[in-house]
Amino acid sequence: MVYPNNPYMPLFAGLSHVLIGNQELAQNHLEKTKKNLQGSQYWHSRFTQFDLTSIVTDFPQNTEEVQKALEPLRNRYSEWTG
Repeated sequence: MVYPNNPYMPLFAGLSHVLIGNQELAQNHLEKTKKNLQGSQYWHSRFTQFDLTSIVTDFPQNTEEVQKALEPLRNRYSEWTG
C-alpha cells in the first residue's frame, strides 16, 4: 500500500464493501481506519475538518446507511464533484 497510515483509504474501501454486502471485509477496513487514526492528531483533525468522524463512530451496516452517511459529503462538496 502506498499510504499505509492514511485512514481515508480504508474508510472508503470499507464503505464500498458494505455496498457489495461483504461485511467481514468492511469491518476489517473499519478497524484499519481506527488504527490509523489512533494517536494521530493530524488525522483526527483532518477527519473532523471533512466531517468523517461520525462515519467511523457510527459505521454504516447496509446500503441505505452508507447512502445516508455520504449524503452530507455529497452536498458539501458537490461543486467539486460535478
